[in-house]
Amino acid sequence: MAVGLLKNALNIRKNKDIQIISAGVIASNGLPASPNAIKVMAEKGIDISDHKTLSLTKDIIERSDLIFVMTQWHKLEVIGLLERPGKQVYLIKEFVPRNLSVVNDLEVPDPIGKSIEFYRHARDEIEKCIDGIIKKVLENQ
Repeated sequence: MAVGLLKNALNIRKNKDIQIISAGVIASNGLPASPNAIKVMAEKGIDISDHKTLSLTKDIIERSDLIFVMTQWHKLEVIGLLERPGKQVYLIKEFVPRNLSVVNDLEVPDPIGKSIEFYRHARDEIEKCIDGIIKKVLENQ
């Protein structure tokens, strides 16, 4: 969902030269997005039905300029795969504007296997972060 929201926002801004990859710390390769993820993204006019899962590897990490994760556990898993220190790994909620952050929790709980309402909540939490993430990505170019 995060990649769909981010790609959509970048397309609206005409930033098409930024490569975005979605990879999961426990994902298997080649599986489709969950039906609930597809449904809640379609509610925003974003089609992620062609998304296929990708397992996070050391190579993906090393080729990435910035890495954004949803939970502290994800961040620790990424850091554990790092071959050299200094890679920039961020929780996506670090980029929520202060006026939109109603809770101090910096995690977006992974909705996999949860209800459609849980997916909507996760989508909405991710969406609050998109402008801040784009700003960080553009600063890093």
